Amino acid sequence: MPATVVPPTQVDWCTMKMVFLGFLIFACKSPAEPADTDIPEETPEEDLPTEYIFEEEEPQELLSLQEIETAILHTFDILHRLRPTVVHNAYAHIRDDYGSECPSFYEDYDYDYWRDSCETEGGGIFSGQAAYWRYQEYEDENYLYLDDAYYSGDAKITTAENETFLGSGYARHEYKKSLTSDNTYLYWDVWGEFGWDGSGEEGTWIKENYTIDFSRWTGNYNAKNDDTYTSLSGGLSGIEGTINTVLLRDIMIYGEGLGSECSIEPYGTVSVRDDEGQWYDVVFDGPAYWGAWSFQPHCDGCGTAFFRGKEIGTACVDFTSWLDWGSVEW
Repeated sequence: MPATVVPPTQVDWCTMKMVFLGFLIFACKSPAEPADTDIPEETPEEDLPTEYIFEEEEPQELLSLQEIETAILHTFDILHRLRPTVVHNAYAHIRDDYGSECPSFYEDYDYDYWRDSCETEGGGIFSGQAAYWRYQEYEDENYLYLDDAYYSGDAKITTAENETFLGSGYARHEYKKSLTSDNTYLYWDVWGEFGWDGSGEEGTWIKENYTIDFSRWTGNYNAKNDDTYTSLSGGLSGIEGTINTVLLRDIMIYGEGLGSECSIEPYGTVSVRDDEGQWYDVVFDGPAYWGAWSFQPHCDGCGTAFFRGKEIGTACVDFTSWLDWGSVEW
């Protein structure tokens, strides 16, 4: 008997019904319950490190009031002889050792200026750069200039005789007299580091190792030693001993002959630093400006001393040497 042939459409329909029926049975079946698993206990949060705090040791007060007073007076001895002309003298001495081609001076300036690295025929060595002038005995419409000198540079110069000048900084000196009165004026401004190991200038500060930033202005009015007005600013470091740095801030003192109500005490602050880097400040109560009033009980030549802002007593310093025109070293 021949086999029954089912039309293709009928086979496809039957197949589809079976697939659809199977899908319904699967969809209606409830989802399987999840297998029992061991649930771990909650892990405690890890302790995070706290912010790092540096426990700084309380600074110790190392200097006595007497040591502070002594250091200030010692610094005054240095500052009184900190005349810039020492730099000018040493530089002028060694500059004369230059050759026709070494160093090469710039012609566009009305003072000596060079920037070079060279060796002279005689064996001198110039390295760096320097600007310099020095004028004496000239007048303008107001003053007679007895000495007017300037050095600015960063230079090392060695002569054939092995004398060496080091000049890294600025040195300005001005000494002049009024053409209309007896008033005389002195101006110093020195900052940087200087050295000289050649002949001359024995016993001067340029042969000592200081880092300097100091200015001084003094007026000698009516040619009287007690009629002077002096302002000081800056200081120096490299001092030997337990105090290595002294700083003067806005120091001003003037004589009784100019009307000062307190000629033995200045206005301003002197600060000293010990070898541990701690600062001590001494605040003086003299007249704050020319003609200013001064509270007389405070006019005693002593200033209030502070250590890190805490009052520690009084320091007494003799400032009268700054009023003595005859003590100026030229």
